[in-house]
Amino acid sequence: ITKKAQILKGTVSTDKEEVLMIEEPAYSPHQVMEFEELTLNLTAIQKTIVGLIIQDPTLIKRGGKLNVRRISEKLGLSWFTTNKHIKNLSSVIYNELWG
Repeated sequence: ITKKAQILKGTVSTDKEEVLMIEEPAYSPHQVMEFEELTLNLTAIQKTIVGLIIQDPTLIKRGGKLNVRRISEKLGLSWFTTNKHIKNLSSVIYNELWG
């Protein structure tokens, strides 16, 4: 005979400790070093954009695209200018990692 936990639709039970255990991402020194080397080739505004995204991951939409409007508001730039910087940033990262 087993005891079943009561689960209600739309709720989360926190009395099960194993449910609350979330693995922290482990970054190797090699990965951190690669990121630091990558940022050497970025402009000041591109570094700022990367910093904003790291500080606030909600700037990434569910589909994986960046929320250009929110980033532009944080930077105080127009949507067009911010989008141009993000596209250039994307190209730099792609070329550094796979180019």
